[in-house]
Amino acid sequence: MGKLVFMTHTAPPKKVTNLEKRTREHLLPNEVEGMIKAASCVGRHGHRDSTLILLAYRHGLRVSELVALRWEQVDFSSGMIYVNRTLAWYQFNASVTSQRVEVAATTTTLISYFPLPVCF
Repeated sequence: MGKLVFMTHTAPPKKVTNLEKRTREHLLPNEVEGMIKAASCVGRHGHRDSTLILLAYRHGLRVSELVALRWEQVDFSSGMIYVNRTLAWYQFNASVTSQRVEVAATTTTLISYFPLPVCF
């Protein structure tokens, strides 16, 4: 038969802060250049992938904003890209006597304009 194990009520380990894990939260320019170079050499769509990394780095785009881009949002005549950004605010309502937590989300859509990179 199996061994009987008694569990004690101990606290989970403390979460390691980001500052203790790593000294910075961003990529250095030479690291981004390395990513762009590596992306351009891998797969059938290397040029596309390296361009997306360049756009994300230069303009601070999120992955969801990159994959949601459509050709209608790119204006080559003015050299601009129109990006739809959604901001969400969450409001939590909880009472001490109730086990129920209500969450109300408010979203706002912003349109950001970014100039196209020089490679176009």
